[in-house]
Amino acid sequence: MYGPISFRHGFVLGMIFRFSLCFFSPSVLFAQIPSPDTSLAFLTILSMPEGLPVFIDGKKAGTTPFQKFPVQPGAHDVVVRSAHATSWLDEDWQKQTMPRAGDTLMLVAQIRKGYLLNSAPYGAQVWREGELLGTTPYVLRLPDNETAHIELRLPSYQTIKLEVGGKSDLLLQKRNYDLVLERDLNFAAIQQQGAARQQAYAGKYRKLTYLSAALSVAAGVGSVLLKREADDAYEQYLTTGNPTRRDHYFNRAEKYDRYYGAAIAVFEVSFAVSFYSFLKSIKD
Repeated sequence: MYGPISFRHGFVLGMIFRFSLCFFSPSVLFAQIPSPDTSLAFLTILSMPEGLPVFIDGKKAGTTPFQKFPVQPGAHDVVVRSAHATSWLDEDWQKQTMPRAGDTLMLVAQIRKGYLLNSAPYGAQVWREGELLGTTPYVLRLPDNETAHIELRLPSYQTIKLEVGGKSDLLLQKRNYDLVLERDLNFAAIQQQGAARQQAYAGKYRKLTYLSAALSVAAGVGSVLLKREADDAYEQYLTTGNPTRRDHYFNRAEKYDRYYGAAIAVFEVSFAVSFYSFLKSIKD
């Protein structure tokens, strides 16, 4: 039968314990917590969503969340694979890190999903909150569960507004958008009215071109004839000895010379008008 330990027995056991500490290392008697290796670096990798495979320098290291994975100090390529790696719409998260010895580097990988926007006709502008992203066909990439309000715009077609993303359930989530743009009848009517107005202006300018060109030709021919008449009258003024006839020819030469100057002015103005109206008729 074992009874209670007496005071004398307790004293003996205490002495034995103290004696053992003098000859044995404390590590033999007590479990010690190892200190972290300061010659290594550590990576902690989180992701949205969780449970994604992590590759470090091309080798699979585990899945997220990833806590204090030891690596050698220096450059490392970290890749977090998308949950749907077979889909070309989704892209992996990649980053090159440069951890130092003794440091713990935390990385947060945010996987973006791709949404394909197609339109018929293609080439529609893709707008998001006032920012032009590109034209269809266009792949819009969004973080998981993020929603984007998108507008597709194309001249003479009605604007399409849609909401993309935001549903975590893959069965309900739409990834391909094939949109048919409808004609904007009001815009088409305005375009037709504008085209008719331009054609009317072009017709008016063409008529003005013809008239001013004809006037320019007539003024040019008239200026040549008037110049000849003025020269003839001046020659007769120089060769005639009769004072009365000299005054007559001088007045005649002076009159035709004025007519010649007016014809030249008409020619220059009509030529300028015809050239301007010709350019306007082509432009309109």
